[in-house]
Amino acid sequence: NYYFTQYAQDAAPAPRVSAMSDPRVQLTYVNASNHTIGPVFNPIDGIYYYPRGILDVMRHFKERYGDPLIYVTENGISTAGDVTAEVGMVDPTRIDYLCSHLCFLSKAIKEFN
Repeated sequence: NYYFTQYAQDAAPAPRVSAMSDPRVQLTYVNASNHTIGPVFNPIDGIYYYPRGILDVMRHFKERYGDPLIYVTENGISTAGDVTAEVGMVDPTRIDYLCSHLCFLSKAIKEFN
C-alpha cells in the first residue's frame, strides 16, 4: 500500500509497545533542515503531496533488494465524505493525485527495468 511519503527518524523504545511504536520510528513531513516534503495536500489530515515519493521508494527497493516482485495494491487519498455524487464525479484533485503517482510509477518501471 502506498499513499504518501514521510521522512523517518530513529525513535527511542516506547514505554508501552504498540503497533505504531514497535518499529521505533518517528515519521514526519519535515526534514532536519526544516523543509516540508511537499505542499499540503489535505489540510484536514495534514498530509503533504509528494508524488515523486513513489519513485524514491521503488529506487530504494531496486538498490536494496535487486528486482523483487512488487504489487501496489492500494493508492489514493482521503477526502471529506459529505459530498454529493455529482461533486464526487468531478474530482480534479483525486485525478491529479492518481495521475501524478502513476506517472512516477511508470518512470520507475522504465528506469529500473
